[in-house]
Amino acid sequence: MAYGCDYFSVQDVDLLPVHPAVSFRYPKGDMYVMSPREYHPTYRNWKPFFGGNFAMRFSSFLKLNGFSNSYWAWGGEDDDMKTRVLSAMRNGSGFTVWRPIQAKYLPEGTKFFKHYHGKELERDKKVYFGKITHDPDDGYSQSNFACSNVYVLNEEGVSALHTLVVDIALYCDVDAQPWCSDENVVEWNSLSEEEKKKVKRRKRRQLKEKTRLKRERERQERTDRVASSER
Repeated sequence: MAYGCDYFSVQDVDLLPVHPAVSFRYPKGDMYVMSPREYHPTYRNWKPFFGGNFAMRFSSFLKLNGFSNSYWAWGGEDDDMKTRVLSAMRNGSGFTVWRPIQAKYLPEGTKFFKHYHGKELERDKKVYFGKITHDPDDGYSQSNFACSNVYVLNEEGVSALHTLVVDIALYCDVDAQPWCSDENVVEWNSLSEEEKKKVKRRKRRQLKEKTRLKRERERQERTDRVASSER
């Protein structure tokens, strides 16, 4: 993409690497996962954990249609990316994922990351309605943004790293994604248990409807291909 880069890395702001086994080098495969669960200080025993720390080739990023546009503020985008990656690995495209050396081969108690993530953070108390979608047709190719500024970070002790900063303005389609507007965000902790259940049911209905529409579209495409081959 821009500025002569052929790969990029994504790093959670609250998860700092503290071990040389955590690599930011060019990935051997399509994607290099830096923080598998056995590396993570908090989610080590949570099997579904994928995490938001990885390096990926730009060409591979485009194969996945990038990140979804449906996730605003904190949370959920890494789970959506996991779904995209697993789908690409299963569809015969040859998409490959690499991992660091397994923790079991390193001395017991080896620390890979330091996690700065307290429950007191206000961002964890907000719910953004309908943001869990897992829609592969929503991604980079459908994104709408503008580059507002490009500059070199010139802070003391940092400028030697040649850090290029790109300020991006993202456009929010309130009709398609009302939760990208602050007016539609409510404090999760202020909801009653019944209201929380309603929110979760709404998300499940949205996902079910998107899945139904996608299957109908795929079924129609198969029918069209068969009809075309018979002509």
